[in-house]
Amino acid sequence: MAKKNKKTKENNDKATGVMKAKFSTVRVLVHQPLSVKVAPQTLNEIKIQGVTCQVSIRSAYQEEDVQLKSGGSLLAVEFDDDYSADLIVTARKGLALLEDFLSALSVVTGSTFQSSELLQIVRLTKSEDNEFIIFKKLPIKHWAKEISVGDIRKAQHLIAHWDGLDSGNRIRRAALQYRGAIGTLDDAIAFQEAYIGLECMEPPLAKMIGLTPGTEEVKGQCVSCSFEFVRKKRLL
Repeated sequence: MAKKNKKTKENNDKATGVMKAKFSTVRVLVHQPLSVKVAPQTLNEIKIQGVTCQVSIRSAYQEEDVQLKSGGSLLAVEFDDDYSADLIVTARKGLALLEDFLSALSVVTGSTFQSSELLQIVRLTKSEDNEFIIFKKLPIKHWAKEISVGDIRKAQHLIAHWDGLDSGNRIRRAALQYRGAIGTLDDAIAFQEAYIGLECMEPPLAKMIGLTPGTEEVKGQCVSCSFEFVRKKRLL
């Protein structure tokens, strides 16, 4: 009877197209710029964002003098994930788990952890053919386009324009945020930098189109007494 039920269930699964997800263990390795002294440990099981995983953290260098000079810690997290999932997506998931772990440590210890960088992800299997990706940091160290005399003159005129405006400080801060946005490799940080720059530009742009900075005046009428009013709606 049991065999019949099992066979029936398998047939139902095939008929409805329902497939059980296959899971595999993945290991994500990241680099943290801050070096820390950690008590001796093994991979400890912990649940983060509802995911049961094992986390390990150690300094990138064993020698204390090198730690103080160079800094850096290595963190690893192991967890089960859908075997068919894209490794890039799974790597971001692992990074998010480790960032939560570091955030909790910061709250407990006051450690000034910075943003971590992905180093590697590997899908662990019983065979020797493990699928993996190595993330290499390739920052731009040289700008190929030559900065001409005309570019420098334009920059000089732009700086003079900022100095001559009453709201020049805002435009200067916006340009600084723009430079920070295009100079970072992290998309999320770049978006934040650019949005802050946009906020800096809001007052002078509002004045150019005849709006009160920080608000938008919207006219309305009471449905009960027909009294007309002006409501200030925040643009941001």
